Order: sequence, then structure tokens, then C-alpha cells
Amino acid sequence: MIKKRVASACFGLVSVVASTVVTMTWPSLDPAIGIPILWCCGAVLLLAIILWFWPARKSPAVHNPEKGRLTKRPSVLAEKQAHREEQAKQRAILEAENERTRRNNPFHRGQPEWWTLHRALRYLVYESTWGSSQAYPASENDFDALVSQEFVEALARGEVRSRGKKGIAFSNDQRTTEPIHADYWITGFVQPYGEIVLADDTRCVAGNPSENFTFRGVVVDSNDLKRRWPLSQSELVPPLAIFCEALRSKIEMEKPSPQPL
Repeated sequence: MIKKRVASACFGLVSVVASTVVTMTWPSLDPAIGIPILWCCGAVLLLAIILWFWPARKSPAVHNPEKGRLTKRPSVLAEKQAHREEQAKQRAILEAENERTRRNNPFHRGQPEWWTLHRALRYLVYESTWGSSQAYPASENDFDALVSQEFVEALARGEVRSRGKKGIAFSNDQRTTEPIHADYWITGFVQPYGEIVLADDTRCVAGNPSENFTFRGVVVDSNDLKRRWPLSQSELVPPLAIFCEALRSKIEMEKPSPQPL
């Protein structure tokens, strides 16, 4: 654009000077002066023609100091930005899907920390937010029905991992533990009141009327427990814990003291 403006100015200057020299001043002008003027006009005219038809260069790229590189044309930048936004959206979708998979797949929960069954039930009744929100039960049967349903439901959905010694009746004490699959808990049951008040590591029984075997020495992943039932911040003793505490304290006091070595 600037070159064409200069060329136009040169055209105008040449036309004025040349016409003046030729039509008005030439008859009385010394040729030694007029001819050089016309030569100069020709040179200026040639320069104007060159400037007019000289191909225009592409606009130089603009340096972007924030990114430390040359930016490209706006249309290219818009495409790049749209591509980056689409990639970010896809990453967010993938991360959300991976998080759902991690929560639903036991193998993505990290290393388990095993608690005995009675310790896990005690946490649910004494320490969790769920336990602190329950009312005082009318009877032991009501207590077992309430706590067992809440506890077993989470195991049946696979939200809490468990292991146990599989065997018939009481013949499995010497066996090693194995995973208790979620399907077992669909019709499986525990007796929370007896487990909590006895606090017997050799008991920890999970029965199932649909199977011909039981699991003893049951252990539960404490990390899953705390994830499913967060720790309560209340300092008050929950009503469910009060229901257990009288018998639990009595049994605890009657246990023989460990003999010194």
C-alpha cells in the first residue's frame, strides 16, 4: 500500500514537471538544462512504474511475547485453539471415566489394611457418621437387623472388600483366608451385636443359608470402610454404641488378664 502511494506521487510529479518543461518553458529554456530535467523525470517515472508493479510481501508474523514464539494468521490460531479445547475436553472425559472405573474396581483401590470383622462392625457403630445418626434400638434383633443390613449391603455391592477362611461349620480355623466375593454377601449375614460385644478374633463368622460352607476369621479392608462410611466428628457416644456398651464392658472385665512371661 505504501509503495503504490509513493508511485502515485511520482507519477503526479513527473506529469507536472514534464508538462511544464515541454509546453511552457521549453521554447526559452536552455537545452542543456531542459534535457537533464527530462532525463530525471524519466528516471522518476521508471521508479514509479517499478514501485507500482513490485509484488507485495506477505505481512510478517507478529511476535507474541507471552508464548515466546511467532503467532500465525488468526484463522490458524482459531483452529489451534479449538483443537486444544477439544483435546482438553476429551482428557476430562477420560479422567472422569478412569475415576469411575477406579472407584468401582477393587483392584484400583490401593493396598488394603485388614480389620477383623468385629473391629469393622465396631467402627460402623461407634465411630462412623452413619452410626452417630441412628436411634437407640428397641432390641438386640432390631440392632442386628439394622446394622447387618447396612454393612452387608456395601459388601454385596463390592464397595467394601473382605476375606475369610472358607470351610464347613467350624472346621476351617487352620485355613488361610481367601477373597469373599460380593455374590456371597447377597444372601450372606453377620451377627453384629455378638461380634461387637465378644470381640473374639477367632469368631468373626459370615454365614450364608444358600451355601454349604461358611467363612470364619473374616477380615475387612479398613480403607474401604472409611471411604464408604466417613469418620464422625461428633464427641457424643452414639445410641447404637450405648446399646452395646453395657454387655461389652462386662465381658471385657471378665476376660482373664494375660499372664506375665
